[in-house]
Parts: sequence; structure tokens; C-alpha cells
Amino acid sequence: MPNRWRLLSQGRRVVAVPLMMWADDVSGNNSKKFNKHNIMCASNLSRPRKQLEEEHNIMFLGATKTALPVEMAGGYMTMLDELFSKGGIAFDPSTREELCFFAWPAIFAGDNPLQSELCSHRGPGANALCRICLVYGTQAEKRSEEGFARLFEIGTPRTPKETLQSIDAMLDLSVKCGTTARINKIKTEKGVTDKLAEPVLLALRQTIKTHSKSAQARDELETKLKAQFISMRGAEAKNNVNPHQQTPVEPLHTVDLGMVKYLWSKTCDLLAPNAKKKDDRIPRRPVEGTPMSLVLQRLDGLNREGWGALEFEPDYFCQYRGALNGKHFRALVHSMPFVLWDLITPDLLEAWVTLGLTCPMVYNGEILDKDRNDVRLFY
Repeated sequence: MPNRWRLLSQGRRVVAVPLMMWADDVSGNNSKKFNKHNIMCASNLSRPRKQLEEEHNIMFLGATKTALPVEMAGGYMTMLDELFSKGGIAFDPSTREELCFFAWPAIFAGDNPLQSELCSHRGPGANALCRICLVYGTQAEKRSEEGFARLFEIGTPRTPKETLQSIDAMLDLSVKCGTTARINKIKTEKGVTDKLAEPVLLALRQTIKTHSKSAQARDELETKLKAQFISMRGAEAKNNVNPHQQTPVEPLHTVDLGMVKYLWSKTCDLLAPNAKKKDDRIPRRPVEGTPMSLVLQRLDGLNREGWGALEFEPDYFCQYRGALNGKHFRALVHSMPFVLWDLITPDLLEAWVTLGLTCPMVYNGEILDKDRNDVRLFY
């Protein structure tokens, strides 16, 4: 039996297009008042990396004030599934021939909260804090030496099947009396919270109160709500999408606006202890003779030859130290060990050195020796 793509293409060349789906919440206002919209875009990952950020290579998929990102992703997965079943026809100008193509979601980019939402995960603040594996520890355990060390070990990989089983278990328990504690236990131990299932869970619990004496009405509503939930999540399951593997860690929020930001805040607290927290975003030039003024002098005196396109503004760093963004932290992390070496504690200096060594590897977008850097899945 011939391959079905031979039949669909009718002799045309067949191309598989990997897509990067990207979503975020943005403001729809020109003013400073935040008016939240969820937007979703897509990029063709078969193009060279340098071309991915060019505006004409980014496809805007949609924006909404009402639908969740996971709902938007489900709708686009349905569209991709239809394309995979029928195939699309396009014209290739390089060969001046028609080709047959289909697209598939390779990765889902976004910040950590959004990626956790796509994985039906509670987020990094949960006891089961990883959306990729089942590493677990209470807050007290994670502060201990053994518990902290376990966070850096590879845990049992999460799978969509097990995540859906946890959600189904919570749905089944929600129609029984006195099961709230058991539902919360599943959420805590597995780190599972589904934005689509939560309204269904609340509705089913409300059903227990309003239809406690009518088993038939309760069963009918339970069947209806579960059917609606299954239809909403069905597209993702049908496309064989595994969000636990297909949501790569985003360096901006994890490193720059995460570790570097908090380390910079800690450093500023030590160098300017009299600054008020509530005034942290108010521009203030460092007072002469203070440690922060010495930081400004040293930053100004750095030789920045060979730094490339990094925007380095020492006056802005020190004057607006509570209102910096990702590009500022990316520039600061490379210079801090040479500026703070005698102004902070050895432990804090070691943390800056470690981050300074880590960031160039995190943001290296080109791998020359691919055999040496071959990434092999451990599951």
C-alpha cells in the first residue's frame, strides 16, 4: 500500500514545516492602563535562526480578551490536524514548482507561567515545581541540603497520559461528598492544575449542593460537563502533543528577570541599605561617597571593547536600579564580578561569578560542534 502522502501530493514534493507557537498577555491600550489581551503567534523553525525575529517571518494568529492561551492553542491544533489529514498546496519560487506541505507544532514558547498553564501545571511555586519531571519537595525540604540537591537530579518524566489521569481523577472525586481534601492532595502531590478543568470542578461541586437529593439530575449534569471538557482538550491529545517536552525553558524570565534580577536587588539592598522599598522605582542618583556611587564609577571605567551590541548605560543602571528590564540585566551580569569584588560578601560574589559564566552559554544561539553538543532524550 503506498504512503498516503504519495497519494495526497500527486507527485509533488512533500515538506514538513515545524512551527514555534508563541503566546503572551499584552495590553491593548495606548495608555499606561493595562488592558489584558492574550495573543498567539507562530514562526517557521525551518528558517535560519537569525531570520526568525524578523517581523515578516512572524505570523500573527490571533488575540482575545476572553479565551485562555490553552483554549487558543487547542483551536490551532485542530486546524493543524485538518491540514495534516488533507495536506496543503503551495508554490515554491526557488524551484518554480508546486509542493505539498503540512505543519506540526515543534515547541510552545512563552514565559514560565504560560508554559505551566499549557502543561496543566501549578507553576514553580508548587511542591512539585517542575513541569517536565516529577521532582517533589515541600518548602522546608527544598531548603535542606538533601532536598536542595535533589532539585538538580533528573526526576521521573511527566507524560500527558498521567497528567490527564490526574485531572480525570479529580473530576471523578468532585461529584462525591467530602472529597475536597483528596482533590487538593492530588494537586499538591502531582502539581497538576488545569485551567479548563477548574471551572468544571467548581460546577460539579456546586451540583452536589443543589442536586444532592436527585441522583439522576446530578448524573446528567456530570455527563454533560465532562463531555464539554473532553471536547475542549481533545485536539491536543489527537495531535500527539507533549507540552511537558515541547515547552523549552525561556532564558529571559528564568535567568535575566529571575536569578539576575533578584541577585541585583539583594546587592542593591547591601550597597544602599537606607533606600526605601516603596521608592525603589523612583530615579535617584547615587550619593557621593556611598558604595553605589563607587559601583557607578567602576561601571563607567570598564573597557567595553568587544562587547558587541549589549546596551551598557551605567548612569541608568544606578539611577533606575529598581526599574531595569531584561536587556539591562543581561549587560550587568557580565560586569558585576569585576565591579563588586571588594564591596560584597564572598558568597554573593561567587553567585555573580556563577551567573556570569552561565549566561554566555544560555544565550549562545549557534552550535559549531554539533556532535559534542548532541542532546539525547533520557526517556
